[in-house]
Amino acid sequence: MSLPVLLAALAAFFFAAGNNLQRHVAARVPRKGYGPFRLVLRLLCSPRWLVGGACAVLGLVLQVHALPAGGLIVVQSVIASTLVFSLLIEAAVERRRPSPMQLGGALLVVLGITLLIRVGKPVMGDSPASLWRLAPLWLTVAVVGVVALLRARHRPGGRLTAIVLGAAGGACFAIDAVFLRDFAEAVQVQDGHRELVNLAGFALTSAVGNLAVQRGFHLAPLRHVLPAMSATEPLAAFACGWLVFGERLHAGVTVAVVVPIGLVMMVGGVIACVLNPPIRNLAHRPAPDPGRTLEPDRPASGEGSPVPVCVPTADGHRITTLPVSRDEFRPVHTVRELARHPAEEGQDLAS
Repeated sequence: MSLPVLLAALAAFFFAAGNNLQRHVAARVPRKGYGPFRLVLRLLCSPRWLVGGACAVLGLVLQVHALPAGGLIVVQSVIASTLVFSLLIEAAVERRRPSPMQLGGALLVVLGITLLIRVGKPVMGDSPASLWRLAPLWLTVAVVGVVALLRARHRPGGRLTAIVLGAAGGACFAIDAVFLRDFAEAVQVQDGHRELVNLAGFALTSAVGNLAVQRGFHLAPLRHVLPAMSATEPLAAFACGWLVFGERLHAGVTVAVVVPIGLVMMVGGVIACVLNPPIRNLAHRPAPDPGRTLEPDRPASGEGSPVPVCVPTADGHRITTLPVSRDEFRPVHTVRELARHPAEEGQDLAS
């Protein structure tokens, strides 16, 4: 394993750790009343979120050191393994095991990265002769950021919104890697003007990407946001490396056949991870039997005294209360009957 690949893999691990820490904090912020900018201000007050940010910064430092030596295609392809690390970390934190399809998807991602690097053997290109070649990247960041944030504003719920936000973040992170690589090479030749332009581009792109990703973490589980980001980032990096730096793969029939297969495996792996839900480990809490009846105590006094019940939902089991009066109180309820009542308030036991 070459040094750039090792640095990129370490960066992927720290990015995954930071994503998990920040996602759990963002998920606890109420959805109503918090737009993307107010959300970021709220998150900046959380020590756990700041620790996640520190992990991301450490990963960024490793990425900066890997890019000049390894090139955009190699480094960003390895960083796609962030998804694999994130699944393992999230499974450990949530005390569950990944589903077989998720494990298979993670394996496909790793195999796809291996084929792309070992068979394709990307060749590094040169820095752009003119900074005007970076102008389309600025426009792309603006369009992608606006579209994703508008989607989150008008349609905050649903998996598709989470995928759009994750894909926007992945595209932005691939583009900010362009600015990072050009910045590192500008530092080596002591080109101050190019350094400032690339720093500004990186700051804008990173801000838009993190804004989209944090909004995604706020609205959806990590397993919905991160796979879209992990699928988009290497594809966008491949395009940017080819168009901006002139990076190429080795010529040959084998490369022409195997590299597309590797890219399909990477994308297919992340899709497998996002489409298949995890297997929750509820061994430490007994789940209710759908066929078993519950016999709640009769209300002590008053009309409409609440009766606590356990209602199964898609995200786990929720404790809620159903208003039952003395006249209408039924001594026996099945779990299936209780599930038909809308749960107005509850506490998610799965969190």
